[in-house]
Amino acid sequence: MAIECDIQVKEGYLHVHAWGQGDSMEEVQQYGLKVVEAAAAAGIAQALCDEREVEYHVGELEMYECARLMAEVSPPGGKAAIVYDAAHLEIGQFWETVAVNRGLTVRAFTNIEDAENWLHE
Repeated sequence: MAIECDIQVKEGYLHVHAWGQGDSMEEVQQYGLKVVEAAAAAGIAQALCDEREVEYHVGELEMYECARLMAEVSPPGGKAAIVYDAAHLEIGQFWETVAVNRGLTVRAFTNIEDAENWLHE
């Protein structure tokens, strides 16, 4: 099962609720591109991605490539808070490090309230 999501505009940011499984780099990239495209279509530069119901079954190399792609296609000045289930936080933090090193403003969380607070700072 691929990663599916519901995307809504809330209070000046994109709220993404995602679920399913990221079993390949392509599935994870398709999900990321969908979020970037939705933000561009809405004219919104901030996103909160609730990925607590996503199970990632990809390794560091695949996540590295996903973060690299997101850095290439994301518009400058954007900000994203990504909320992971604690079981996937380590790979999420790896993705965050790669993305930040390529100029994105992103941060990984396990708590939705902390993510919202950071996004609105």
